[in-house]
Amino acid sequence: MIRLKKNLIILCVVGSVLAIGIGFFGHIHPAFDTFAHFRMHFAVCLLIAFLVLVFTRHKVVAALALGAAAVGIYTAQIGYPWTAKQRAALSDKPVYSLLHLNLLWNHNDPEPVVNWLSEQDPDIFSLSEVSHVWEPYVLRLHDKWPYIFHCPEYGKRGGVRIYSKWPMTPKGEYCGVFGTFGKTSVKAPSGETLTIGSLHLRWPWPASGPEQLETFIPELEQLAEDVLIAGDFNATPWSRTVKRFAQTGGLNIASGIGPSWLFEELPGGLARIAGLPIDHVLHKGRVHVLSTERLEYVGSDHFPILVRFQISE
Repeated sequence: MIRLKKNLIILCVVGSVLAIGIGFFGHIHPAFDTFAHFRMHFAVCLLIAFLVLVFTRHKVVAALALGAAAVGIYTAQIGYPWTAKQRAALSDKPVYSLLHLNLLWNHNDPEPVVNWLSEQDPDIFSLSEVSHVWEPYVLRLHDKWPYIFHCPEYGKRGGVRIYSKWPMTPKGEYCGVFGTFGKTSVKAPSGETLTIGSLHLRWPWPASGPEQLETFIPELEQLAEDVLIAGDFNATPWSRTVKRFAQTGGLNIASGIGPSWLFEELPGGLARIAGLPIDHVLHKGRVHVLSTERLEYVGSDHFPILVRFQISE
């Protein structure tokens, strides 16, 4: 029985090493990019296997497990809180905020979530999966955030919306396929014009994330100079999907947000730790991101993400 268990562990090591390896080849097939999402999970499994095997005669396999785990953790750490950067504030510049949340299109109790949203005070909301379920409830946001940009829903899943205290201009408005990517221009109280975007991509595989991304490429190639985008990418920050989106638009990926989507089947705190970092904040130009923060759980299958930023000279 002990031998069988060791053989199973060795088999798991080989499988996890392969899973981490193929995750670097998302440019060949989207399925490999999906494997990349679980890079940190495979790496943690390999660390556990190493601790078991290092005290056996399978020290070569143990070394393989440790080496692959190190590669996995090193290349995936951008998505975890220990890489969060608190940037120094610019003197004499006001601090603004944007709050992003995937609302969950088929939520069975929207009212507490919208109550929580209405108690917050960001300058801008980025909301995704705003389905017909949410329509009667989000109306209460309209008075405090009167400027609204809405990319219409596709089917049941809902579209994306940007709610703003600041006036919007039609310049640069864009809605992508299936209501998955919307962007518009807003004018800050200090007079600067920014492009604000809200995104909700599908998984790289077996869903249609790569096809959606292809349709955005022309818009990303001609993005304005000062941009702030938040959204549910359904992809980790080290994936080809997010990297390609960022590189095409000349955008910087904010690090350290942490797991933002929960495995709801897991108990309590474990669900928060073992989730996937798939909600991101990207920026460029004069948008000076001070911090990104994963807020308390409010009832969706995603955590809210709060961004504090300034606008530089």
